[in-house]
Amino acid sequence: MVGQVCATEEVLVTIDRNTSGNRLAPAGGQARMSGRQVAAARALAGIGPDDFAAACGLPVGALTRLEAGGSAIVRARDDVQALARGLDHFGILLVEESGDLGAGVRLKFTRQDVRQLAQLENEGGMIASDDAP
Repeated sequence: MVGQVCATEEVLVTIDRNTSGNRLAPAGGQARMSGRQVAAARALAGIGPDDFAAACGLPVGALTRLEAGGSAIVRARDDVQALARGLDHFGILLVEESGDLGAGVRLKFTRQDVRQLAQLENEGGMIASDDAP
């Protein structure tokens, strides 16, 4: 059910404080992912739908449908896994709802970190995996 918000088993995303990454958890985990959060994450990082969909491994139409779901929770495990992959790829973290504050998104790296990473990635040299922690 790629690209659809459905009422099957709920899959949640756990925010791993030790590695500052998004990890999947079974129902009862900590953070739910909505289409609105995905759209906010893209906007915060300045990523277009084509690039984000490619990083997720989803068709652009599927991403558009998920985002159009608004505050509906993304429930299909394949969709949640794909979206978490895209969020991690671009260094975006989900922020869980707590107390009087709602859920949201934030960048894993500061703007200074991003500039330094971009500079290092553009220096040339051997091509290798760029899964920076």
